Amino acid sequence: MTADYIQHYAIGITNMNEKPELEIAPIGVGIPRLDPYRRLLARFYEPLFLLKALGQTRGEHTPEPTNSDACMERRRRFLRNLAYVCDFEKGGDSCTAIGLENCQTGYCFWVASNKDSDEIITFLNKALGVLRGANSLPTSDLAATESDLTQLCTDFAIRRIKLEHKNFQREAARCISRLRERATGTAEQIIDWLQIAMNFVDRTELCKFAYDHRVSVYIGKLTTEALQEESISGPAGMRSCFALARHHILRLAHHIRAPKELVADSCHLGHLLQAHNVRGADPLPSVPPPVRDSHTNLRGILNRMYSTDGEEKKTVEDGLLYLNRASFSNIFEHFMEQYTLPGTQVHAEVQVLEHFYRRRLSFVDGDKFVACSKPACLCCELYFRHHPARMVVPSSHCKVWTRWSPPLVKEFTKNSTAAREQKQIMSKITQALRDQIIDQVLRRTQMSQWHPDSRTCVTEVRPLDSFNLLEEQGKICKNGEFVADSLDSTEGESEELVEDIDSDDGGVSIKV
Repeated sequence: MTADYIQHYAIGITNMNEKPELEIAPIGVGIPRLDPYRRLLARFYEPLFLLKALGQTRGEHTPEPTNSDACMERRRRFLRNLAYVCDFEKGGDSCTAIGLENCQTGYCFWVASNKDSDEIITFLNKALGVLRGANSLPTSDLAATESDLTQLCTDFAIRRIKLEHKNFQREAARCISRLRERATGTAEQIIDWLQIAMNFVDRTELCKFAYDHRVSVYIGKLTTEALQEESISGPAGMRSCFALARHHILRLAHHIRAPKELVADSCHLGHLLQAHNVRGADPLPSVPPPVRDSHTNLRGILNRMYSTDGEEKKTVEDGLLYLNRASFSNIFEHFMEQYTLPGTQVHAEVQVLEHFYRRRLSFVDGDKFVACSKPACLCCELYFRHHPARMVVPSSHCKVWTRWSPPLVKEFTKNSTAAREQKQIMSKITQALRDQIIDQVLRRTQMSQWHPDSRTCVTEVRPLDSFNLLEEQGKICKNGEFVADSLDSTEGESEELVEDIDSDDGGVSIKV
């Protein structure tokens, strides 16, 4: 990193307490951005921050990449589920990516997370140990393996499950309040079912309950209520509590689904588990947080977006000024606030990609696929799409995370291959971000509706003619698996309820 970049970074920190406001035009003549790396990164973060200010969610989830090879599809699902069970906390720090190398001694599962991966590697070794013998077991004995793996996974993810349950309790309470306004038998039975799910104490049994009901009439009712509410509020409205309650309980169900699928797939992938090892990918340093300078003004940004003056450039400027005045979100203020956020981060899937690329490692069957516990953020998707490694482009939740960082290039010089490659990648990503800004402003379109990062993996609703709630309720009461008022419990009071927005930490997610 050059001295010029470090000096500007230090100046930016001293000015972070100033009230952020985006100037329309430059005041005087600023110091040129002479450092080529600082200039490249500044030109990337400007449209990234502006896009975030225009709306964090840039569209619906993109689908998982598919392949006609059934064996390859099974292996990809196996790796995705492995990454999922490794992601033991909400918030992004434990977001996990896995790449599978075909090496001379067997197979290597290369693992990276957004923070520290040591705990994850230890757990993954245990999980693969449980799965190792599954392919040699008769079908009648697989249930025991499935039970052992499920318990191992839910124990490891207990903090995540607790927060997912609290998120569900919060939204379910809002649903109950809405349903009580209707004096119908159906509403009462849905309320009873929601209260059962709210009041579980045993978190593993809670997840099993959620899994057993994943395509039940109760989930169908939540779906119907959500669609009705959101058809009234419109695409820019807040998500319905019914949609969020559905999402959270189906996320709980996935703690059962994933181990089941892992056991089923391991019966066909035993060769991967007989001679394997688990290792951590090389951690990659991120670039310093961007800093605003005298060139950080609206017209300066537009000058860098357009090489020449023209009618469209003026239209985009007028459009941004209009949106800033007309919106309640204070786009220009929100843009400048992004410069005050601490730290940047190289997301887990980018770490695995670069680990394979820089070491010239071979993916199994040449399938350049990196599994991740969450869908990719917008920048990760673009990074994979434009990387010279020609990777399989992951599914994406299409959200903007402004703490995203490319790997730091320590010697950004003309003769550096790493510098040249990153310049090409980042220039393409920057142009893609600029194009999204221009398209939204010219079309004067509303921002996309917020949706969770994670997917529920359930799209169907089973049409049932009757409710069997009382029978289920009797079983649960008999087994003592729930108590009357867990929302008022003091358990975990220090744990903050979090939305499924997950922090500015990546991922590779479901809307109703």
